[in-house]
Amino acid sequence: MLGRHSVCLLLLLGSMFLIGCKPQAAPTNPNVAQQSLETMLKTWKDGGKSADLKSGQPEIIAVDDDWESGVKLKSYRSVGDPFDDGKNLHCTVELTLVTKAGREYKREIVYIVGTSPVITIFRR
Repeated sequence: MLGRHSVCLLLLLGSMFLIGCKPQAAPTNPNVAQQSLETMLKTWKDGGKSADLKSGQPEIIAVDDDWESGVKLKSYRSVGDPFDDGKNLHCTVELTLVTKAGREYKREIVYIVGTSPVITIFRR
């Protein structure tokens, strides 16, 4: 039979679960974030798909509308210093893209890279 203290502990834990207490994400790991963004851009440039990153170690979830629509990445370069907001690293990258019709153009993009609890890369 459960003692009074055990019942109180169970009620406390249950109420924390119900009100949404959950572990906080760890602070950004800038090295992992920059390496992950490099991996994503290299995969795109080499003709890979974003789905290829999900099966890698570590798994990377990356979303880029140009990439998904079939735009080719010819080259890329970092622009300025990344900004760490404590949860994500914001990295500005200049992309040289090529449309399906062969038209080349440049675009400056800010990628938001999270490293916890999973690695995610999205455009701002």
